[in-house]
Amino acid sequence: MKPAWDKLMEEYAGNANVLVADVDCTAAGDQLCKQHGVRGYPTIKYGDPEELQDYKGPRSYEDLSKFAQENLGSLQDKTELDKLILKVNRAIKPLRADVEHILNFRKNAAALLLGVGALGGMLLGACCCPRRVTVDKSKKDN
Repeated sequence: MKPAWDKLMEEYAGNANVLVADVDCTAAGDQLCKQHGVRGYPTIKYGDPEELQDYKGPRSYEDLSKFAQENLGSLQDKTELDKLILKVNRAIKPLRADVEHILNFRKNAAALLLGVGALGGMLLGACCCPRRVTVDKSKKDN
């Protein structure tokens, strides 16, 4: 993939509106990679620098070039409201992940408690509650 990416970088080198670059996440680019959620290599991101998307398509030069031509273009200026919304979304992203984790944990904990409670109730009922014994009337009279 490296030769295809290098060729794409050359193709867009003089473009004032589109940046095609690579970042070394093991060195100076470590903080940038963390900021944009890069966990594996190679990872391709595209779009607005404030809200990059993951590229999931094929990685040949032809496919990358076609995708760039169809999807990359000049960025529109953001209004103050757009900037505020992006800032809030970035700030709450970690909180959203924590809430999802807690909710998933609570679902699992509730299911476990329900199962343990039902099993405990059956055991308690079997051990502590005497069984009802019915006596046939004909045997009772004798």
